[in-house]
Amino acid sequence: MTYRILILGPVRLPLRHQALDGGHSVTLVCTRATADLIEREGTRVRFPVKGRETPLEVASKTLPGELFARTPTRSTARLRSGRARHAEAQYGSRGVRELMRRIARARKPCLAIMNMPPLPYLKRIAGIATKPLELCYADPPCGKASTPPW
Repeated sequence: MTYRILILGPVRLPLRHQALDGGHSVTLVCTRATADLIEREGTRVRFPVKGRETPLEVASKTLPGELFARTPTRSTARLRSGRARHAEAQYGSRGVRELMRRIARARKPCLAIMNMPPLPYLKRIAGIATKPLELCYADPPCGKASTPPW
């Protein structure tokens, strides 16, 4: 079985190449300029290899999966799972908040890879006082857009 995976955020994520190597379809959500570049040239990841002086470079175009790059407004809703890797402030960017709502409404599995979880997730953990943490966020209410509907 192959999957359609939507990845929001930094395009250097090795997970993307691992999914492509497994034959899956990966759509990266990024800015228009980055999307155009990726659609035209693909991506490359350099993996360090023990005992080798130079890293192993892998080009996305050499892998069996399909790679697409889209802006938030052009991203597909036909996904089976999603991965989110944005800095908190980027969730308020034009189109990203709306895309996160579409993902939540689709009720598809989603893995959020982040250094700083959204406040709604922290509020679910007993014993964490989230009010003092609000000053750490660029847009505290923004996390509400990524709160699952269940």
